[in-house]
Amino acid sequence: MYKTRYCPQCGAQMYADMDVCYECMFRFSEHDMRVPDEAYADMETMGESPGHNVGERKLRMCTDAVDASVVVPEGGLLIGRGLTCDVMLHSPAVSRQHVRVEPTKTGVLLCDLGARNKTMVGEQKVEDTAHIALGESFCVCDATFTLCDTG
Repeated sequence: MYKTRYCPQCGAQMYADMDVCYECMFRFSEHDMRVPDEAYADMETMGESPGHNVGERKLRMCTDAVDASVVVPEGGLLIGRGLTCDVMLHSPAVSRQHVRVEPTKTGVLLCDLGARNKTMVGEQKVEDTAHIALGESFCVCDATFTLCDTG
């Protein structure tokens, strides 16, 4: 099993080798709370060991007005401003169907749906698809999504 620790700010449980709490964005290194060396002992690579059951994924969404999480279902989810989207963003800059998020064994796959204002992963525009690993973020206009594991 993986070694875990708890965030001193929000109490969320996380893997012991993580420097950032993805629930409240607390940075351990900024508070002189380094990752202990023993946290790396006996850790397997997530999603690659035989029989490892990959947990559900969730997206933490942050905007100026909202800070919320949504689970990525097995069938994926649709992000956009249209009424049929699983995650509706109320901005004219967001396309009606902007991007589709599909779970994979090692994260999620972003699928661009022809949006005018492209989804960004770092400084790169997503033209077709992009893989997002746990802990990584992507932006749909002014909304930032960070991929987390529900446990």
